Amino acid sequence: MQMHRSFWTFSRYVLGVFGAVTIAGYLWQGWYQGRWWTVGYIYSLTVPIIAVALFIWFVFVPRNLELSEDRFAVQFPFRAPRELSWNDLRYWGSGADGILLLQFKERATYQLFLLAFPSGQRRYLVDFLARRFPERKARLWLGTRGFRW
Repeated sequence: MQMHRSFWTFSRYVLGVFGAVTIAGYLWQGWYQGRWWTVGYIYSLTVPIIAVALFIWFVFVPRNLELSEDRFAVQFPFRAPRELSWNDLRYWGSGADGILLLQFKERATYQLFLLAFPSGQRRYLVDFLARRFPERKARLWLGTRGFRW
């Protein structure tokens, strides 16, 4: 199955979270501290919000992501494509909100921002891993290293 990233799905989630946090901060400072933000300050927040959103898009959202019964192929922007065998999967599991971690033997851990993909594709990937590799689901992640006991 080829998974297709969606910039609009990604934008709705990321900008929605940043917007909610910004509104909460605005109301908190205004009501409880008596310091209402100026229009210029609010506009200046768009620069770091856009910068962080673009960072997440280019670092954690793969350009190409393909799954089959025997292999996993991924290509992130600005990086070489990788094709790995599912037999080399050491651990998989959820990291922070919306992040799926896949730790392969002798390779770095791949961090995928799943909320940039349509919900049906996200569900398919997680169900595939849970059905095929339940014994490899990590119970704890320290950084990018998974642990199971």
